[in-house]
Amino acid sequence: GKVGLIKSNPEQSKHLETAVLNFNGREIQFSGFRKETYDTTRIPNVKVGTVLDDATRRDFSINALFFNLHTKQVEDFTGLGLKDLQARTIRTPLPPKQTFLDDGLRILRAVRFAHRFYFTIHPDIFEAVKDPEVLIAFRTKVSRERVAIELRKMLTENDPAGAIKTLSDFGLLYDVFKLPEGYCEWNLNQQTPHHELNVLEHSIEVLKNLNVILNKAGVQGDNKFVACCAGLLHDLGKLNPACHGYKIKNGEQRRTYYGHEEHSIKAAEHVLLNLPGVKTKEIQRVKLLIDAARRTNPNHTPSNEKCNLTRKALGKFARLTGDDWKLAVYVGLA
Repeated sequence: GKVGLIKSNPEQSKHLETAVLNFNGREIQFSGFRKETYDTTRIPNVKVGTVLDDATRRDFSINALFFNLHTKQVEDFTGLGLKDLQARTIRTPLPPKQTFLDDGLRILRAVRFAHRFYFTIHPDIFEAVKDPEVLIAFRTKVSRERVAIELRKMLTENDPAGAIKTLSDFGLLYDVFKLPEGYCEWNLNQQTPHHELNVLEHSIEVLKNLNVILNKAGVQGDNKFVACCAGLLHDLGKLNPACHGYKIKNGEQRRTYYGHEEHSIKAAEHVLLNLPGVKTKEIQRVKLLIDAARRTNPNHTPSNEKCNLTRKALGKFARLTGDDWKLAVYVGLA
């Protein structure tokens, strides 16, 4: 029908010699085989290459498979793709250190693919991610915009809690989530009889519970992202030393967290403002859900599943949450 013109813009990868057309409702991209080298950014220097060059430059072996239109066969030039697909393994075609030094965003993609498809990440990737050179490359070459895009996908796909746990295992939690200055480590021991888990473990458990609830309710996309952010960040305020206090009960000293809910709302806003692409409206909704979720059923016990809110409190909750009242209940349940 028509030919589109793609103007050159190397920062947006528009320097690549590609063509795109729509055929029977499908977008088809044409590109030659490429060989890439990297300097100081994620934008590669591109040369004409062989099919093997093109396969090995890919992020993971399962993404380096080709379908031959003439023979109708899948061709695996790395020798790893089909095997890893069958074994449900995330592995890089080249040594992972080299792959991640070229493009550190692939680390986040490894996390996302693994928890989207319930694949296992190869041990070599875990080892490479801990390499100081790889960490420096990730911190200097990957933009916050791209981090935010990958995070949104992690939180709206199949296993957000598992993805956050793997980010923690990778040692990248604080690179992805920029906590306010002076805050304690996320794995803070709560030192109360009400919590067996530390703050991070508790937050991941909430996210795991929430994902089950949201899936049953059919919540997807941006609504799921907002709810998952609220579930994950709802207890961040406990990491602020300004709210730490102690009380003696039955002769035992226990930690208490004065006004941690308000601190959590402010901390969540700080974290999300450092993720470009998260809309102002979404940040406001996350703050609202953190505030509202604690109001859903303050007197809940296993033997009493009825809502004990007074009619006045229920009305206040409804006015506060508006169209997000269901999400607030889901976060509270989680």
